[in-house]
Amino acid sequence: MTQSQVSKQVRVLLVAIIAFLGLTSYAGITVTNGIKVRWLAHGQYQAYNRPNQGYYTGQDIRRHPFHTSIGDCQYNPKTRHLEFSIRFFTDDLEQALTTFGKAPFVLDNKRQAEALLIQYLLRHIKVSQQSTGATSQPIILSVVGKETANDVTWVYLESADCLSTGLTFRQSCLTDQFDDQQNILNVEVGGLKRTLLFDGRHPERGI
Repeated sequence: MTQSQVSKQVRVLLVAIIAFLGLTSYAGITVTNGIKVRWLAHGQYQAYNRPNQGYYTGQDIRRHPFHTSIGDCQYNPKTRHLEFSIRFFTDDLEQALTTFGKAPFVLDNKRQAEALLIQYLLRHIKVSQQSTGATSQPIILSVVGKETANDVTWVYLESADCLSTGLTFRQSCLTDQFDDQQNILNVEVGGLKRTLLFDGRHPERGI
């Protein structure tokens, strides 16, 4: 991995973690590759990208200077289920679903839109578990909800019954749409906490 690739990963990870935690009062957080982020009230941000010579607010969703999603996955020992919550930029998700469905797509509560979203998520988010020997068995996932507010959309998934060991995760959402897309998943399984970083070259990670 080159120094620039490492720098890019660090930049995206820093920005995504800060956004996920909802920090609001930071002014002039500088990250690599010439991008500066100011955090405003209520989780809004301004991002400065040197080539474009200007600040973009969090509402200017068509021009945000990075493409990333961030989510949590926790293993519930009572139900033996994995529970996911993943946050996307709404415009990125709509663009990917427009390409996927081959027609203009808007995230709303219409049944057709919900069906296409579920189909897309289940194609790109997968979990498998190592069984006997070197073989792996897929774990069934279900989309159990979504919420859209301002410029972000949360999606919620839950797995079927599974163990908490030998898990491999796949998170390739939006990597077919944006070359710089990175998906971050904070996993807490069986007392183990890990942050997994997925991109177009590395869509799968194991724990």
